[in-house]
Amino acid sequence: MAAVPTDDRLFRAMFEGTLDALLLADDDGTYIEANEAAGELLGCSSDELVGQSIADFLSADVDFEAAWNAFLEKGHARGQLEIHRPDGTVRTVEFATSAVVLPGIHLSALRDVTDRETDRLELRRKTDMLTKVFETSPVGIVVVEADGQIVDANQRAETVLGLTRAEITDRTYDDDRWRLLSEDGTTLPTPELPVSTAIERGEPVFDAELGIETPTGDTVWLSVNAAPIHDVDGAVDRIVAVVSDVTDRREYRRLLEQQNERLEEYSATVSHDLRSPLSIASGWLDVAIEEESTESLDKVRDALDRMGDLITDLRALGRYGQTVDDMVELELRALAETAWANVETTDATLEIDGWLGAINSDESRILQLFENLFRNAVDHAGPNVTVRVGALGDGFYVEDDGPGIPAADREEVFDFGYSTLERGTGIGLAIVEAVADAHGWEFDLTDADPHGARFEFRPRWHPDRDG
Repeated sequence: MAAVPTDDRLFRAMFEGTLDALLLADDDGTYIEANEAAGELLGCSSDELVGQSIADFLSADVDFEAAWNAFLEKGHARGQLEIHRPDGTVRTVEFATSAVVLPGIHLSALRDVTDRETDRLELRRKTDMLTKVFETSPVGIVVVEADGQIVDANQRAETVLGLTRAEITDRTYDDDRWRLLSEDGTTLPTPELPVSTAIERGEPVFDAELGIETPTGDTVWLSVNAAPIHDVDGAVDRIVAVVSDVTDRREYRRLLEQQNERLEEYSATVSHDLRSPLSIASGWLDVAIEEESTESLDKVRDALDRMGDLITDLRALGRYGQTVDDMVELELRALAETAWANVETTDATLEIDGWLGAINSDESRILQLFENLFRNAVDHAGPNVTVRVGALGDGFYVEDDGPGIPAADREEVFDFGYSTLERGTGIGLAIVEAVADAHGWEFDLTDADPHGARFEFRPRWHPDRDG
C-alpha cells in the first residue's frame, strides 16, 4: 500500500481542484491565498485577491471586526451571506470557516447559492401568491388526498358548503354525511362524483353539476371542476376541486325555460283563439253583403270586440311574463287600493286585513296581477263578493268569499284559454301566473276560510334580488 504524502502536494491538489471557492486569510482577515474558483466567485483573479481584506467584499453595514473576532474565538463559523463583487454585482454564498488550520492561517470555503436562493424566493413568492388566491377566491376550493381525505378548504368553501373548515377537513369527499344529489334529486352514487372520476381517470372533470343538502336543510346546487395533481411517478397524489354555487343560475334558467314555454303557448293561443272570432266576423260579413243588410253587422262587431279583448290580454301576457329587470319597494296597501279602483266592482267589497307592508316588485305588473284577481273574483263569485288582501309572512294573499275553485280544476285555471265564462278570454289567471313567475314568486291556489278561492304569493328568488 502506498504511503499518504506528507508534503503539501495533496493539499495543493485539493485546494486547486475543488469546485468550491477556497481562501486562506491571516489573523487580520487579509487574504494570503485563493484558488481559481474563489477568483471566479468574487469577480477577480486569485492573484488579485491576495492582499485584500474579507471586509472588502461585504456590505458596509456588516460589522466585520466583531464577526471576525467572534470567529477566531469560537474557531469555526458556518452560514450564508452576500458577497459584493468589484463590478457591483451581488452573489449569495454559503460559507464554512475553520480557524488556525496552520499557525496564523484560517480557511474559508464558499459556495455560490445565488440561483438556488433566487429559486427559493421565487417559489416562496409563488406560494404566497397561490395562498392569497386560495383564501380570497370567489369560488370554493377543496383539496382532497388520493385516499379521499379532505385536507384543506378555503373560506368560500365554508360558505358554499355551510360547514367550518375543521368540519370539512374532518370528512372524506364521499363521506355519508354529505347529502349529494343528482339532477333528478336522487342520491348521487360515489363512482359518479367528480372527484371519483378525476381520481380514477387521472384527468380533469369540468362543469359537473350536483346538489348538496346543507346542515340547514336547504339544497344548494354546485358546479364542480376537479383536477388531479400527479406525483413524480405519474400517479394521482391529490385532487383540487373548485365548487361554485349555481343555485341562482339554475333558478334563472328555470325561469327562462318557463318563459320559452309560455311564448310557445302564447303563439299557439294567438293563432287558435283569434281564428275563431275572425272566422265568425268573416262569415257574418259575407251574410251582410249577400243580403245587402246591416243586421248581421252586430255579429261582426261582437266578434271583432272579442278579438280586441284577446289581443289586449295577449299583449299583457307577453309583456308581463318577461322577467323583471328592476324592482323597487312598493306599499302593498296602496297598490291594492289603486287596482281596486281600476276594476268595475259594482257592489263588491275590498277588505284590507291589517298591515300589509311593502314588497319588491314592478308597479305596473303587480297592479295587473291585483286587477286580474279582483276581476276574476267579481266575474266568478258575483257582484256582491267580498275580496280580502292580507300579509303572509314576507308575502301576501288575495282571497274571496265565493264558491271557490275545486281542487281538480286548480291546475287548469292557469292554462291559456281556460274559462268558464262565455265571453272570457281565459288569459286573466294566466297573466297572474306569468307576473308571479316574472318576479320569482311562489304562489299557491287554495281554499279561503270558510269558503272561496285564496291565492298566496311568497318571494322566492329573482336575478335582481340579492342572496
